[in-house]
Amino acid sequence: MMERRGERRRWIVSVFIVLAVLPQLSYGDETCTGKPIAVPIQNVTLNGGATSWGVPVKLGTPPQQFAMRLTTRLNATIVRTHPLDRVMDLCRPFDIPEAEAKCNELYGGLFSRNQSSTWREYGPDDPAVVKAKDKESALERPDLFDAGYGEDRAALGEFELKKLEFGVTSASRGMSSSDRYTRPWYSDIGLAPNATILDTLQADGTISARMFGVDMGWTGREEREGELVLGGYNKKRVKGNLYTQKISTSLEVSGGECPYLVIITSITMQKPGAGYDVKLTNGSSNGDVIRACLDPSVNTLRLPPAIPENFNRENDGVYRRLLPMMAIQPIKSEDYRDGYRVDNENAYNGSIRIQLASGFLAIIPSHLLHQPTYDHLSFDGSLGAAKNASQQIMTMEPLDFRSMTAGQMPLLGLPFMRSVYFMADLEKGGFSLASLSKDTGRELVPSDCSREARDAISKDVASPEDTHSGTSGSGGKEGTSGINGGVIAGAVVAGVVVIAAVAFGVFFTQRRKRRESKIVRPAELPGHNAESELEAKELHSGSNGLSEAGSRAVYEADGNGRVYHEMDSGMVNSKGQA
Repeated sequence: MMERRGERRRWIVSVFIVLAVLPQLSYGDETCTGKPIAVPIQNVTLNGGATSWGVPVKLGTPPQQFAMRLTTRLNATIVRTHPLDRVMDLCRPFDIPEAEAKCNELYGGLFSRNQSSTWREYGPDDPAVVKAKDKESALERPDLFDAGYGEDRAALGEFELKKLEFGVTSASRGMSSSDRYTRPWYSDIGLAPNATILDTLQADGTISARMFGVDMGWTGREEREGELVLGGYNKKRVKGNLYTQKISTSLEVSGGECPYLVIITSITMQKPGAGYDVKLTNGSSNGDVIRACLDPSVNTLRLPPAIPENFNRENDGVYRRLLPMMAIQPIKSEDYRDGYRVDNENAYNGSIRIQLASGFLAIIPSHLLHQPTYDHLSFDGSLGAAKNASQQIMTMEPLDFRSMTAGQMPLLGLPFMRSVYFMADLEKGGFSLASLSKDTGRELVPSDCSREARDAISKDVASPEDTHSGTSGSGGKEGTSGINGGVIAGAVVAGVVVIAAVAFGVFFTQRRKRRESKIVRPAELPGHNAESELEAKELHSGSNGLSEAGSRAVYEADGNGRVYHEMDSGMVNSKGQA
């Protein structure tokens, strides 16, 4: 009898708990009004007729077309303007008549403030300017907004925004290795942890969370359209286990501004026809690892010198290093000037396998490891350097190729980023990598929303009409309406059903627990969480103690208690603990 009274008491308490929680659940649904938007990454036709690969963005009235690059090293959205500050800028060699179209192609578009009737430039003391500069102040970029900062109408694909904040720069691309990283030279969308574009979209209710997902797409021998999702990610593009990691907020890390850090435990290459893989990373110890930065704005894999050299040796030395020419020369934005050239018939036809901490494996196929190359010494008189049809360029280069200082951060650029699906939840301070699914469908998932919101139809942004694409969209605008009586009635009924279901669930759960002595634990989510698996802390070179990134990130230790320490080469050496 006492036992039954206890059950009844627990049942009543459970009902009251559910009633207390329901208002909070309703509030959570109300705050999740925005839905993710998806924008293609593709070939975009720019003003003047040139094409460039990127995110199609239109700015101003009348609209000016851009092919925006994605970068993890900026928070701001930046566009180039003209006139450029050098007479002999790289985009207009030999003072060719097509200089304007050529500059549009090279820089992903040029913004003319005077030709936009809706451009509003902020004053130097405007809070938005102060905030934007503060976001980038640690990156030491004094010329980031040298031509102004303001707002204008914008369109991401065909999704229109009444206002988008962005900076304008006229600074030329720097010629030295240091200038290359401190001066913007392309039209960029910044996806660093304080990304302005996500702040803007969340503030106006377009998206519900500062979150993004990226499929970079493919160019080169095989081409496939990519996709940028803002406010969520595309579940259809995710396959297999996840590599989940905290975002680094430390600026002490060698190499500077890199919020998305990973640890490489091994790099191997397939030996076609041999039936085995060859390890390219230095050393035979499993503790030798490389700390690297994710950055889709970099065209290549920039790794310690021994790795591309080992790769070339395994290919009988058929790849030839070509030092970058510092003279003014015609180039294309798709051109990979630095690295190793190879004749078409000798190009490696296997795949590179990059394994990260916790076992995540990224496979880079040959068609992503190689890209077309161009002959800089001949110019076809139109919009670019003449394509060298007899050679390809390997998109993997040694760090010392750019005369970088010792300890410069290795970078995993486009070849890696095109092989994975990249997601970041900036609200929670984490990011994930997943194997890229071949499914080209779209199932946009927002963050921290109810099941109803997750299942709702998300904004589906079609390709712009003036881009090269195999898809098309209606371009229609979505209507909005207030909450009607049917929705309210449905919510009431749903609430009653939830209460009844939870109450019965609590009753039967308590009854089952009395009968079972063994506790059943819930299954873990799929994927490996490297942060929870690795426990020790990493020391980076030049520090007097533990770096913040080291205390938050994955490059920690293995099961044998070996602690990783960074060396000047960008490698990380393991030392056994006593």
